[in-house]
Amino acid sequence: MAGYGASYRSSNAKMKLTSRITSIPGWIYNLEVGDDYMPDSALDEGVNTIDHPAIRYMEAHYLTTSGLIIANCRMSFREDTEDLFRIDGSNIMLNFGLSGSIAYEVDKLVPLHPATLTSHTISYTPYFHGRFLMPAGQQIHYVCIILSESFYFNLISKESTLHKDFVNKMQKKEHAYFSPGPLKVTPDVKCVLSEIVAANKQGRLPRLFLETKIKEILVVQLEQFLYQEPPGTGNLPLQAADVSKLAEAKRILDDQFANPPLIPTLAKAVMLNEYKLKVGFKAYYQQTVHQYVIHKKMRLALSLLKDGNHTIGEVAYQVGYRDIAHFSNAFLKYYGCRPKQLVHRLGDEPATKKNTR
Repeated sequence: MAGYGASYRSSNAKMKLTSRITSIPGWIYNLEVGDDYMPDSALDEGVNTIDHPAIRYMEAHYLTTSGLIIANCRMSFREDTEDLFRIDGSNIMLNFGLSGSIAYEVDKLVPLHPATLTSHTISYTPYFHGRFLMPAGQQIHYVCIILSESFYFNLISKESTLHKDFVNKMQKKEHAYFSPGPLKVTPDVKCVLSEIVAANKQGRLPRLFLETKIKEILVVQLEQFLYQEPPGTGNLPLQAADVSKLAEAKRILDDQFANPPLIPTLAKAVMLNEYKLKVGFKAYYQQTVHQYVIHKKMRLALSLLKDGNHTIGEVAYQVGYRDIAHFSNAFLKYYGCRPKQLVHRLGDEPATKKNTR
C-alpha cells in the first residue's frame, strides 16, 4: 500500500463529472477537479437539488478534492426519466447501488440492460459515458467514489497482485470492470460506506480519515471480488484465478463472435475445462456462451441495417451467417420481426442496393 509519502506531480489535467436529466433543466452534478493526488488539497462538499414537477425528491450530495469526487444521490421521479451521467478524464469508479430498479448502458463497457441497485463494481474508463433509464416511482440511491489514476495508485500500489490484470487494462486505456460480474453489497461494504458518507469533512484530520476509509472499502471490494463466491454460482467449483479466464473467454468472443470458436477450442484457449467454461460463463454473465454470441451478432446486425448502407445479404455475411434464411429466422426470434420488415419500416433502401427476403 502507498502512503502520504508517495510522490506526485502537478498537471493541468482535469476530471469532470456531469449528470443531468434530459427532460429537466439543471444539473444533478456538474463538478470538476484536478486529477493530481494532492494530500493537502481542501475538501469541498455540498448538495444539489432541482425543483421540478417531475421530481418527487432529489438530494445529490457531493464531496470533492483533487483527484477525488464522491457522489451520494437519492432521488425519485413522477415520470420516466433519462439521466446522462458522464465522467470526462481517466478514472476509476467504485460504484455502489443501494436501492431502485433501472436500466442502463455505458459506452464501450456494457450494453443496455436492466439492473436492480443492490450490488457494487469497480471500473476503469478513459471516459465514462452512461445512460440511465429510471422508471417513475423508483426510489433511487447510489454512491459513486470516483478516483483519478494518481489518487488510486496512492491508495494501492501499482505493483500489487490484487489488481494485476486490472492495471494492465488501465495501462492500455481499455474500458474495463475489475470483475466480470457485480457482487452484492455486503454488511461490511455498507458499514465502511456509511462511515465515508457520514464523516465530518472539515479540517486536515478528516481528510486523512476519509482516505483511510476509501482505502479500506477498496480493499474490501477487491478481496470480495477475488475470494468470495459471486451471487448465482451456487456450488460452482471456480477458483479466484478462473474469474480472469472467464473474462478472457468473453474478450475472445467479443473479437470473434461473427465466427466464434467452438466450446472445446475456447476452453483450451483460456485454459478452463469445458464444464467450468459453460457453467461459469452462464453464472457470471447471465447468458450461455451461445446466447452471448447471438446477442453480439444481433446487435451488430441491427446497427448495420439501420445505417441503410448494406443489403440484408451483406449484413448476414458480416455477422457470420452464410444463409440469408437462417439469418432472417435468427433475427425474427431475437427481435420479433424479420430484417426485411425492419428495412421497410426504416424506409426505402439506397437505389444501388436491393435487399432480398
